[in-house]
Amino acid sequence: MNTAIQKKLKISDESFTVGMKPDEKSFVLAVKDFSENLRSEFTGDPLVLTHDESIQSVNILSDLGMDSFSLAAGFLHDLYRFPVVMDKIRKEFGNELCSLVEEYGKISMLAKKAKKGESEEDYIRMVLTVANDFRAILMLIANRYLRLLNRKKLIPSRQKKQAERALSFYAPLAHRLGLFKYKIVLEDMALEVLHPEIFADISSRISKKKYRFDRYLNKVILKLQYELKKHRLSPEITGRSKHVTSIYRKMQRTGRPFDQIFDVLAVRVVVKSVPDCYKVLAVAQQIFNPILEEFDDYIQKPKINGYQSLHLLLEDSNSEESKFELQIRTEEMHKTSEIGIAAHWAYKEGGKKSGTDSFFEWFREHATKSSAGFADKTFENFFNLQEFKNDIFVLTPKGELKKLPKGATPIDFAFSIHKDIGMRCSGAKVNGAIVPFDRALNNGDRVEIMTSNQPMINTDWVKYAKSSRALAEIRKWIRNQTRLLSIKLGEEIFIRALRKVKVAITNELLNEICKIYPFDSIDDLYYAVGSGKHAAQAVIKKILKPEEKEEQHEETIEQRISSGRKNPMGIKVGGMDSFMVHFGKCCLPIPGDTIMGYITRGKGVTVHRNTCKNIRQLQNEPEREIEVDWEQEADRTYVAGIKVSLLKQDDFIKNITPVFGKQKVNLLNYQISNNMSDEYSCILVVELSSTKELEQLINTFKSMKSVGNVIRMHYSEFNSLLKSAPVALG
Repeated sequence: MNTAIQKKLKISDESFTVGMKPDEKSFVLAVKDFSENLRSEFTGDPLVLTHDESIQSVNILSDLGMDSFSLAAGFLHDLYRFPVVMDKIRKEFGNELCSLVEEYGKISMLAKKAKKGESEEDYIRMVLTVANDFRAILMLIANRYLRLLNRKKLIPSRQKKQAERALSFYAPLAHRLGLFKYKIVLEDMALEVLHPEIFADISSRISKKKYRFDRYLNKVILKLQYELKKHRLSPEITGRSKHVTSIYRKMQRTGRPFDQIFDVLAVRVVVKSVPDCYKVLAVAQQIFNPILEEFDDYIQKPKINGYQSLHLLLEDSNSEESKFELQIRTEEMHKTSEIGIAAHWAYKEGGKKSGTDSFFEWFREHATKSSAGFADKTFENFFNLQEFKNDIFVLTPKGELKKLPKGATPIDFAFSIHKDIGMRCSGAKVNGAIVPFDRALNNGDRVEIMTSNQPMINTDWVKYAKSSRALAEIRKWIRNQTRLLSIKLGEEIFIRALRKVKVAITNELLNEICKIYPFDSIDDLYYAVGSGKHAAQAVIKKILKPEEKEEQHEETIEQRISSGRKNPMGIKVGGMDSFMVHFGKCCLPIPGDTIMGYITRGKGVTVHRNTCKNIRQLQNEPEREIEVDWEQEADRTYVAGIKVSLLKQDDFIKNITPVFGKQKVNLLNYQISNNMSDEYSCILVVELSSTKELEQLINTFKSMKSVGNVIRMHYSEFNSLLKSAPVALG
């Protein structure tokens, strides 16, 4: 047992008040008396500490250098489960103390869900991330240490459970925080409970050799002091045998018995500066034989919890002990090795207990942003922030941990449980409250998914999901549904087209078409037609006998529009691009317009501008509406009509001809007219690729002296100009 800690645990000892200001001391002792009165109400509750145990708990927190509020909370932290008690604490001592006890309760509940297995590290990360007050985490470790210290009061099954949790969660958490002396004691006490014979055997062997070990360590220390004094170095040097769990793990790792573990002893040298560390290293290598493959420089490359030191295995050919480990570090590094990350606020605050609050402000600041400087590097070293800053940790209703990407929603959570749960997700509750699917989850949220008997996926889920797993499943389902819809639509279109040319529909005919193209199946044929990749008429022509070619006529503007309407490029339906789509003749949308899609029987999806007059009628059938959007880079042109009011008619077309060449816009047709008031107007039918080009053209016209107003026209206002072939400007 660590005697330095034991000294702090005398039941009647109130050494935790040493160094306190009078008002702080009065406050903590008042809470102590308040706690003693409260605890009498819960005598016999195994989860409630006795008054004497609460004093032990506070002495542990004092050993960690905690502030007065933390010590006060130490008298009350295990009472967080009782709302009536929490109300009394708030009424008697205010919100800050009550909030700290509540924070401990929240962290404690999360820690209880930690299970042995792969998620242990994730639970540690979650606790570090979720904590709104760092002091609650230290209180958690102090409480667990105290529970194991008093383990003999528990029945054997409870002792075993406490020990297993200490090994799987609390000791690793203490290690991550750099609380090494607490980590060591937690591990040794847990090993004593779980493997009493092994613990007793190793302890006995160390004890039997204690006199020999102590004599040899004194000899090494004197030799080092003598040689280092020649180099004007007067460090603090101590020696010890390694703790039982460390030796046991090495025996397991190497497969060797205790008698063949040669580095059971360790010598620690604490110096003033980093250069002195390397001076000591050089001197030690001259006195003893270094085993260089066992050298670790944790000063240049600290461990993830901030631990820094030089480690070297040395061999002493003049002793039967043979080998020992040398650890060399500075005073600040030694503080870190003893009380972990708290050493940094203690060091920076001059060791004042009030520094806890300053440290925690620093902790929260660097948990949420990255900036240059000592503190940021320290934070990342201790908590390995870079590894999990893009993750969140949430809980199932049963308390199982799920790791999700930052910004994840209930949709991601549902798919993380099971694909089927994700597919049938019909609603979600977060911390007991119903939330929308786009609600971002936070660390520590408890999430419950409600399900339907049928798949509930829709295209909006692509916007909500953040995890690769959820997105892959959603997109796969949408692709499958899109294919099924396209096959059904293609079958309707193709059968209608065959009937139109009076061709009998047989499997032989369909199989023949599949061989000609080729398609792997009849469904592939229908999919090609339904998705718009092949026109039904073009497919049928390949199987009909050649007819006399009709006299060819130049394509009219209307025919060009009709062709573009039926075979549009650049439209995605429900996030997918393999679907039969055509543009509404009523409004002729172009890229940049806000658009809406409606499923039309036998035609696939019809796309309208959201300002189209036909939208009002279609909105009465919301089940037909489907999400559509423009593709980013579709290489095609569209037709639009522009009406220009002219102040004078003189040579307008001649004057605007260079504009079309400069802006790379085609003029398909035009018509100039005047009314009874001798006011002229010009209707222009143009071919361009986006609303951006259309706006540029309109703005160019508006800048001309001969032009009044310029507006975009609806299809019905210029369709009479579409019957002819495009004009040729010369």
